[in-house]
Amino acid sequence: MIAMVASMFFPAGVSRMPRSTALLGPPRPTPSAHAEISSRPIRDLRIGLDVDADGWVVLPEWFGVWVAGGGTLSEIDQDSGEVRLTGTGRWDYDFVQLARYGEGTILLASGSTLWLLDASSGGVVQRNDLEHVGSIDAVINTRSGTWVAASAHDGGVLARIDLDMGAASHRVRIGHGRHELVSSAGYLVVASQDPTRPGIVRVDPRTGAKMTLRRGTGSIASVGYRVWVATGDHVRCVDVLDATSCGNVPVPGAVSVASDGASLWVLSGTGSTSTSTYQPDPARPATVTLVDGVNGEIVAGPLALPSTTPATISAFQGHAWLGFHDDSRVIRIDCGVGRCSVPGWLARDQST
Repeated sequence: MIAMVASMFFPAGVSRMPRSTALLGPPRPTPSAHAEISSRPIRDLRIGLDVDADGWVVLPEWFGVWVAGGGTLSEIDQDSGEVRLTGTGRWDYDFVQLARYGEGTILLASGSTLWLLDASSGGVVQRNDLEHVGSIDAVINTRSGTWVAASAHDGGVLARIDLDMGAASHRVRIGHGRHELVSSAGYLVVASQDPTRPGIVRVDPRTGAKMTLRRGTGSIASVGYRVWVATGDHVRCVDVLDATSCGNVPVPGAVSVASDGASLWVLSGTGSTSTSTYQPDPARPATVTLVDGVNGEIVAGPLALPSTTPATISAFQGHAWLGFHDDSRVIRIDCGVGRCSVPGWLARDQST
């Protein structure tokens, strides 16, 4: 999953069924949902790879590690750090989005266009013009189909896309502004920045029924039936089933989150020396913290980052990947000498 950092780093614009189908595994924890939970870090984080990738939106998945820039798609060899240009296209540097699709293909969105690309060659498998939906700022592929969150002149919309026909169906009105989209426990969860609407909403992909999970907004990531929200100086947990709080972890400066199994990676933004404009403060560097997404314990970090403009964070197979907006570098975060394995039980999510 890829999460975008708050708009201070780049221009604006830029995922359980009812309880009768409960997840297998032990019951949910019973401690006070409003307690702040933290613990002493048990391992160190380190930068395992640091490369110039000519892009800043990073997608790690089974078939490779991909990075999109202005009209470019590249592959990173995560062992050697070699960067190979795999394809080019007419997508924008500031607003490009990447998402997993499967079987060696990936989804790339920019503006109102959605591409299905062969990741190894960069060749276009399918191209869809979705001007009738709006400007796409989040995309996800689930068992219920490929979904986009988009903004148009009359507001935001969540829609399922038929990639063969380029047609949109199952439209659901959502808030306007930059979106994030994750799946959790059989539902779609969308975050939007529209102050006139609920910030985080759960949507049933079959019926379109909506439930407000949180009035405020923030970057989101899912761990089982939990959705974690970066809210500035905390990451807060919301139970997707009943919209109740399930935890609150203090992480100063938290602006973006990404999940991988039970691992919750939290990106904290660079501090500013000014209250009116963004002026990077070297005394308060951007950091990454690893949290157990099941029990809310801090596992490792914070690790200070080498650049002031981290723009995206994604996670896969025990590593976090970050892309930096201004200098197009990509780094991989490891635990100690290798991958990170967060302990604890994680319910098997019922996919959408």
